[in-house]
Amino acid sequence: MSDEESGRKRPHYPGPADWFTVPGRLLLIFTLIGCMGLFYWYFMSTAESLPGGSYPILMWIVPVALAGLAFFVAAAFVFERVGVRIYRRGGD
Repeated sequence: MSDEESGRKRPHYPGPADWFTVPGRLLLIFTLIGCMGLFYWYFMSTAESLPGGSYPILMWIVPVALAGLAFFVAAAFVFERVGVRIYRRGGD
């Protein structure tokens, strides 16, 4: 017998997605998708101009991750200022 049939509810364990409202989750998803596209563009535009050899992948990931973080923080700040809540407050 499943939990739904027996009337019991599963306990909810909060995770990182619970820190954000729906607009906040959408902003996070769009930021991650944008970072993937930016990484692809940045890697493809710079990799061919480098001399032969092996390079650490962090050389491309760190600037993209920092740009994504800066975009997310700036966009979240702007949205919060105009009244669109991004972060959940304590009893939401």
